[in-house]
Amino acid sequence: MNKNLLKNLFVLIAYTIGLLLLVLNFKTVLDILCYLFDILWPLFMGIAIAFICNRPAKFFFRLYTKYLKLSVRLSKALAILTVYLLAIALLVLYCVMIIPELNANIRYFIYHFKDNITLMENYFNGFFESLNLGGVDFSEIINTAVQFFQNFGSTINDLVANAIDITSSAVVAVINFFIAIIISIYILFDKDHLLNQVRRLYHAACPKKYQEKYKEVYHIVIEVFANYIDGQCIEAIILGLLCFIGMSILNLEYAALISSVIALTALIPILGAYLGGGIGAILLVFISPVKMVVFLIFLIILQQIETNLIYPKVVGTKIGLPGLWVLVGVTFGGSLLGVLGMLVAVPITTIIYRLLKLWLERREAKTVVRNV
Repeated sequence: MNKNLLKNLFVLIAYTIGLLLLVLNFKTVLDILCYLFDILWPLFMGIAIAFICNRPAKFFFRLYTKYLKLSVRLSKALAILTVYLLAIALLVLYCVMIIPELNANIRYFIYHFKDNITLMENYFNGFFESLNLGGVDFSEIINTAVQFFQNFGSTINDLVANAIDITSSAVVAVINFFIAIIISIYILFDKDHLLNQVRRLYHAACPKKYQEKYKEVYHIVIEVFANYIDGQCIEAIILGLLCFIGMSILNLEYAALISSVIALTALIPILGAYLGGGIGAILLVFISPVKMVVFLIFLIILQQIETNLIYPKVVGTKIGLPGLWVLVGVTFGGSLLGVLGMLVAVPITTIIYRLLKLWLERREAKTVVRNV
């Protein structure tokens, strides 16, 4: 029997057996993969952070080497340090801006609690009466809230137990985050050496006839994710500016603060603006529940404009994906994997779209050559 035929037969049998074992033990394999993913999560997060910080680090590296005439090693270290210090400063700035205002508003809300409830009751009653509907009685809501705080002591043990679980989970998350930060710093500082090792491994393990194809796929993946991050930043800035203009026109308090928070959280596709809107609603409800309602209505309208017009246009144009496929990718990714699916859906959809387009163009070119 021909040796190549025998080899291909063995490969086919091994593939069939492996596929059969995978199907029969799919749940076990999935549990193992999830376990490995949890273990390697700090590594994946570190790679993601390094990828995001790579372009700013390059900018400061060129700045330090060109204008300050520093050595390559020192410029690289200072560039990485600058990027992380700026990120920490931005986070601290947000906390300094939000926490004192939140604390003051909570005190104001508690002091004017009855006045706010009366205001809300009058507002909603007037609204429902204009529609010939019955009024709203807030007394039951107040009584329920009072009863909850009176019975709070009886449930304190359960709350403590839950707090312990939450605290332990938070500690693990913080530890994983710091490990990811350390990994990202190592990757950024030694990325040239790491990339060289990956190239050597790639050339040694990958057959030569596939090297160019895989290299092309690699470049597409890197380009798509880099442009996706740029597009997300541009879209977040646009959304923050529109939110600030709208809140200023509506004469709502904390326009700059809430708009900056929404711009930051808008880095999460589609869902992020709602997270920032939640913080804005909490700030405004302590000033005026009516203004909170106005803000939420405005944010819902703005989010619809952002989801259906701004996001597909800005991000889709930046990464080379038609707006329709941006919406399809986000919808499908969100339905499949939730928030994580929304984060990765657009770049993955773009990669698939680019590869299919490249394959189709080459197939059409071959068809034209054959016909000629």
